[in-house]
Amino acid sequence: MRMVIIRLLRTGLLLGLALISLRAIPLMAAGSPPHAPTTRTIQWADRTWNVRSWPGGPGPNNWCDTVDCVWVDSNGALHLTIRYINGQWYATEVSTRDLTNFGEHRFYVEGPIDDLDPNVVLGLFLYSDINDNDIEELDVEFATWGDPDPAAPEGKYTTWYQNAIGDQYTFDVNLNGAYTTHAIDWQPTQVDFESLHGFYDTPPNASYIIAQWSTSNPNVIPIPEDEMRVHMNLWLYSGQPPTDGQEVEIVIHDFKGPPEIPTNLQASDGAFTDRVTLSWDGVPTATSYQVYRAESETGPKTLLGSTTATTFDDTTADYDRTYVYWVTGVNGQGEGWFSDSDTGWRAIPMDVSITLTNTTDVTLSWPDQSAACQYDVYRDLTPYFDPATLTPAASLTPPDSTHTFANDAGNPAENHYYLVQAIGCTDAHASPSNRTGEFDFALTPGS
Repeated sequence: MRMVIIRLLRTGLLLGLALISLRAIPLMAAGSPPHAPTTRTIQWADRTWNVRSWPGGPGPNNWCDTVDCVWVDSNGALHLTIRYINGQWYATEVSTRDLTNFGEHRFYVEGPIDDLDPNVVLGLFLYSDINDNDIEELDVEFATWGDPDPAAPEGKYTTWYQNAIGDQYTFDVNLNGAYTTHAIDWQPTQVDFESLHGFYDTPPNASYIIAQWSTSNPNVIPIPEDEMRVHMNLWLYSGQPPTDGQEVEIVIHDFKGPPEIPTNLQASDGAFTDRVTLSWDGVPTATSYQVYRAESETGPKTLLGSTTATTFDDTTADYDRTYVYWVTGVNGQGEGWFSDSDTGWRAIPMDVSITLTNTTDVTLSWPDQSAACQYDVYRDLTPYFDPATLTPAASLTPPDSTHTFANDAGNPAENHYYLVQAIGCTDAHASPSNRTGEFDFALTPGS
């Protein structure tokens, strides 16, 4: 059985850039989970992709997730196929594990996308799976939708919003060679589509442009909160087999878009008095990171700064206030979606001094802190006691910031150790002081 091969080439061979289409039929159909659990993932283009296996739309089609249907070859190219297996036709689809965001999304293609079988559809698209009955898509497609007429236009750009077709643009594809580049540049107020001959970031001149189209209609532009992911699929229109009975293969050599989501964000909880320190696991698709802060999980996010490292110190945090933090990755295509959040807080500075008031009494003192509403004073006979296991020996209300222990000194049989915790006025965190103590020694004459 002859296979039709379409290749999407790596950016290392960049000869041209092109944006692709959106369609009149949603690339994911209602009733088919667009981001259902999957048993197989692949690593490709420095990202994790889910391989679809569940049946349903578009089409409807059967979907194959085995290594015979979807694989990454030794050169790092991704293969999607339409296969005939045990008397049935199977389509293929992959989608990014992580959400995507505003920015440019590029697909690099080699192959006869101007000459696909009338029943074959190639889709490159951004899709929201937040609600199956509320489809939101930005689609680039190559197909004639069952029309065998050689004059039928092969390319289409489409915006779907809230389960309705938004704006559309169809165009003819007449290749000058095997290579094309396609891009969807999704921005808050405009979406730009472009398709070019060859592999280029920008066309050398107008003859390289296959199609360009933009929409700034605010009613058809999705927002990142709609939870968009990148999808690529190769499928059969209305579930009908290829008219020539031949299997189809697409080779996708590269994809570029906003970065994946950083993971394992950790914010320090009262570990420092001069900062909250953040750390996270970086992603290979990011060249830098943006750090955000809010006063609650649902509160407005404030950009704190950017870094090329995977650590960041928030030195503007107030004492004792719990903040929520997020991190995003950034690259030349845009800014990725927010990481999972973590909370952190900055401790109140507590510097306790100890003085011997007389031969038997010990006095603790410290600077009063405006962020503190209470001071808990702890005392024990072991140096590294855990204050959580003890009842405070005294609790003071600011501005009182001294406390005297009578008869703690002068007994060589007992040494006492002290710690003071400032209880914050904002979120009532306990900020510990330095540890201190009094020590008595019995001296034997001549020893």
